[in-house]
Amino acid sequence: MALATAPRQGRAIPVVRTPPIADQVSDVILSRIRYGVYGPGDQLPSESDLASELSVSRASVRTALARIESQGQVMRKHGEGTFVSRRAPAAQPYIADSWDMQSIIEAAGLQPRIGALTATERIATDDEARSLGMQLPGRVFEFLRLFSGDDRPVALTNDVVPPYRFEGPVNEIDGSMLMSDIVRQCSGLEIAHVESRTSAANAPEAVARRLQVEPGAALLQLDDVFFSVADETPVVLSKAFVNAQEVPIHLHRRWTR
Repeated sequence: MALATAPRQGRAIPVVRTPPIADQVSDVILSRIRYGVYGPGDQLPSESDLASELSVSRASVRTALARIESQGQVMRKHGEGTFVSRRAPAAQPYIADSWDMQSIIEAAGLQPRIGALTATERIATDDEARSLGMQLPGRVFEFLRLFSGDDRPVALTNDVVPPYRFEGPVNEIDGSMLMSDIVRQCSGLEIAHVESRTSAANAPEAVARRLQVEPGAALLQLDDVFFSVADETPVVLSKAFVNAQEVPIHLHRRWTR
């Protein structure tokens, strides 16, 4: 069910904040690299040209380029300019930034879709309360969602959020959006960073059924904690089971000594 558009009496209307300008510039440049507008080895437009084209400051462009360089997507040569890494197209999605399931699916050449399976409110477990900085007993919203690529199931995610972060009941939240968009629309918060832990897992029976694999099949498990820009506190606790046979993931990092 989509989010309600009319505010409830007595509830504050969440302020929806747009991402920082440098983040938006970074997204534009990375998208152009991903889709071949800037090919391997190509020189990017100058900072001033990009600033003029995107109607932003040179400082914002400079910050965005520095971030993209740290991910290994471009190289900045003194006195020459900024060039796309010759390995950049094979590096999407880049793990150095975040696990973006939709980008992972797109990078595999598949059409992504998010299916909202269940949305419930329940008592938090001890581990969830500790990870989210909550006091027990506490309640959480839980979202079970299935990510598909070309209508084939590729990842099952379980996202847990403290109810006080959101406005309105859980059944009014559109689970077909990216979690960062859900957080932005429901609370006005932006995600500052994500702490991720990656491990191998054997598919539990319930997960195997959703992903249409054999029970015990090898999967990639991603355990993420999303932190807000406003106060650096945890906002979302997420666990994902990914069928890497369907969506191979490439790692591309800038080498530092």
